[in-house]
Amino acid sequence: MNVREAVQAYFDRLNAEDWDGLAELFHPDAELEAPGFPRKKGREAVTTYFRSALSIYPEHFDDPVRVVVAGDTATINIHYEGKLANGYPLSFDAVDVFDFKDGLIYQETSWYDSHEVRRELLEGRARDDGPQGARARLRLAVADLRGEAHALGGRWSNGSAPAVLCVPAVVLDVDGELTVQRAAQAPAGYALLVRGASSIEPGALDGRPAGGWDCEEAPDASMPWAVDLQLGDIKPGQGALVAAAGTAGAANAIFIA
Repeated sequence: MNVREAVQAYFDRLNAEDWDGLAELFHPDAELEAPGFPRKKGREAVTTYFRSALSIYPEHFDDPVRVVVAGDTATINIHYEGKLANGYPLSFDAVDVFDFKDGLIYQETSWYDSHEVRRELLEGRARDDGPQGARARLRLAVADLRGEAHALGGRWSNGSAPAVLCVPAVVLDVDGELTVQRAAQAPAGYALLVRGASSIEPGALDGRPAGGWDCEEAPDASMPWAVDLQLGDIKPGQGALVAAAGTAGAANAIFIA
């Protein structure tokens, strides 16, 4: 078959998940370059990549909307449509370049916005129940944060975070006891990240998510209001209190130094 026919066969077999048929189109020494992945070398490694990459999509379709052939090279504009197992739809555009050798695909190079595709995947997985969904929601919550991550010694008062939590937070450096008066000086609507307190006055943390580190007695954390709040602007000395659903024990603080 000629180059154009081979390109059409590639998409027909890819969309049909005909992995053996797809492998027949690749040169034994074929190579694949795709965003975010190490270079794949050899016919088996290339086809294994496609099988793995598409395994999370019960529905998927690569549409070669434009094919330009020049000698043994084909450049293809692709529109992809797919759905995750939970029904979440995902679509994006890509450009692939095929170089042929001995009538077979010798090198395939793919370009697409891998950052946006990964974010869309997280958006989809965040709709799942269970630990995988919780991890996806947590990763989305902290995706745009910059700064250092610090493990906190505080524990959720009910033993585990009730849901993914990512809220604006302010760091309180305390020498001695954290008093009600000192805690009240922090802006309303912020979680308190308490550092260096030797003790916590009863009621000082009422109505706030909180955590602490370098404390002789780690404060409990209460969380009486909604989770998954918008972060907004994070200023120096502030940060975010972050925890995942079902995560017992220490939360994490990410704050701007």
